Amino acid sequence: MNMAMPSWFDIIGLSPDSQEDESGIKQAAENIKALIDQEVKNGIPSNRIILGGFSQGGALSLYTALTTQQKLAGVTALSCWLPLRASFPQ
Repeated sequence: MNMAMPSWFDIIGLSPDSQEDESGIKQAAENIKALIDQEVKNGIPSNRIILGGFSQGGALSLYTALTTQQKLAGVTALSCWLPLRASFPQ
């Protein structure tokens, strides 16, 4: 696609079979998990935290919610996809 823009991780292609930026996705999820941990340290119980996003942000929210060890209140993911979907049970 060759268009530079700020993002959570690189999007290499748009088809379901496109290669994914696995390291970028995992690093972005770790960044969100660190934010969750900080909120918990600030006194917010994880079960009162909701992740949400649109498009790439929704994809990251969904992936992070499914991979975090914290019990979250929920996730809202709009107009997105599940990154690294092959790593999840069918």
